[in-house]
Amino acid sequence: MTQDDLDQFVSTEHEHKQEIDRLNCLIKHNRAQFVLKHCPIKVGDIVQANGYSHAGKDMMVDGVTIAMEWRSGITGQYPAWYSWGRLLKKDGTPGKNNANYSVKLEA
Repeated sequence: MTQDDLDQFVSTEHEHKQEIDRLNCLIKHNRAQFVLKHCPIKVGDIVQANGYSHAGKDMMVDGVTIAMEWRSGITGQYPAWYSWGRLLKKDGTPGKNNANYSVKLEA
């Protein structure tokens, strides 16, 4: 192996990593646009948590995305709408404990 071979490899590796980063940003943007347009769950909604812990307790949604594969704490089939947020205290205000809520994505 020559120095030119090594330099070429490093340069190509760097270019490929930049392309992967660009495509990941595009995927993230497209996912966010799809969620904004189609998801029935919105930030600020009050839902009953159905994740592993705190199931059945009220939570305020802080964020929503699409779960395309199994993740820890997500129940149900995939793809699914997946949201996370804070459990509500007895007085109805958001507390410090986190929970999640997911529902199967239907056409």
